[in-house]
Amino acid sequence: MTRCLAAAPSHRGLILHCSLSNLSKKPRPVTSAIEPIVREILEKDRLVKKNKQKHTAARIHTRLVEEYGIRCSERTVRRVVADLKREMQLAEKEVYLPLEFGYGEVAEFDWSEVEVVMAD
Repeated sequence: MTRCLAAAPSHRGLILHCSLSNLSKKPRPVTSAIEPIVREILEKDRLVKKNKQKHTAARIHTRLVEEYGIRCSERTVRRVVADLKREMQLAEKEVYLPLEFGYGEVAEFDWSEVEVVMAD
């Protein structure tokens, strides 16, 4: 049973707070059915060197429908793929470029107006 509390309408609209503690872990039969297949596809993709040959979530969804006859939404497949990639540590890693320059190597200037007085 879900218990909802609604606040009085305000300038930001109706604020709704629902206690979903008992609904958070509902069974997902489709997810449990496709997870082993998606895991196998991602494991095979791990061995592929070129990114162009790896499966996207949309391609995995197409394969599930065409090859396995599983009826599920593409959104469900996207969620499963994202969860498994995170679990298998296949998700893209954060990358940054250190921006340290020596004195006089790089100059940055924002637009402004300057009045220059030059000596004759």
